[in-house]
Amino acid sequence: MALDYQIGNTLVGMVTLSSLGIDDPTVVPVHSANTEMLGDGNQRGVGWSQGEWRFHMLDQDEFAALRPYCPEPGLSSDIYIKTVKTGGGMQVYSGLILWPQIEQTGADDCFMDVTIRFIALVEETGT
Repeated sequence: MALDYQIGNTLVGMVTLSSLGIDDPTVVPVHSANTEMLGDGNQRGVGWSQGEWRFHMLDQDEFAALRPYCPEPGLSSDIYIKTVKTGGGMQVYSGLILWPQIEQTGADDCFMDVTIRFIALVEETGT
């Protein structure tokens, strides 16, 4: 079942991955970058929020459809995404996209094991 994953360079310009012809990724839900141990033994999340979209394989067209969200030659850019949050459910975030440095592989010149990272994520309220 397709979820409503979205991406955009602006909040109002967000589109679904399915509208780009891209299947849902395997997702690392949004979480804190680090944890710290408290004096009572409990842990809490610290640092920015981050998450990942992992694709087993993207063909050239799918890869090209995602590239405008981190325009060449850049390796990072401001971004808006709708993705899975820790504990379940979907949320819209603003932050930075970190573009993977990966080469085409395989007989069809596909991109294998593509991981797109999102960092410094901030929940967008009212979305």
